[in-house]
Amino acid sequence: MPFTPIHMGPGMALKALTGRHFSLVAFGYAQIAMDIEPLVRILRDDEVLHGVTHTYVGALAIAVPTLPIVWFSYPLFSRCWRWLIEGFEWPWLRMFATPDRPSFWPVATGVAVGTFSHVVFDSIMHSDMHPLWPFSIVKPIYKLISIEDLHALCLASGVVGLAIFAVVWLLSKKRA
Repeated sequence: MPFTPIHMGPGMALKALTGRHFSLVAFGYAQIAMDIEPLVRILRDDEVLHGVTHTYVGALAIAVPTLPIVWFSYPLFSRCWRWLIEGFEWPWLRMFATPDRPSFWPVATGVAVGTFSHVVFDSIMHSDMHPLWPFSIVKPIYKLISIEDLHALCLASGVVGLAIFAVVWLLSKKRA
């Protein structure tokens, strides 16, 4: 996909549906971590952009160091996010408020779902991927759906997630 942002759509929908049991922040960190290798390969003008990190084994290898990075940087991220919300006086962004320190399992789930879903979505559209490596070079879901449909699915899931967030936020304001 054209780098990380479009991957966030399914994460937003999942966060909207699972609430505090899933960290969208951790999911986002995982998306960025996954795209470091393709970025480096683009800058080096490599022929293959999606190497070992874009395999399921590689996703696990990315998730393991990403988890403590997210865990320890989360309070700083939360403070910065609150500063943006308050500094720019965008009260509607409060629906995306983050805790200073979430529970461990939502962060771990966000990182794991982030890295593995990244491999799934990119496996559908990138011909240079071998997601089952080192066990197989088969590409079982390559071109399962068109790139346009995949992008539309990711964007639509993001819109659905935003709509759910907005409805929940509006309902909570009515109760207050």
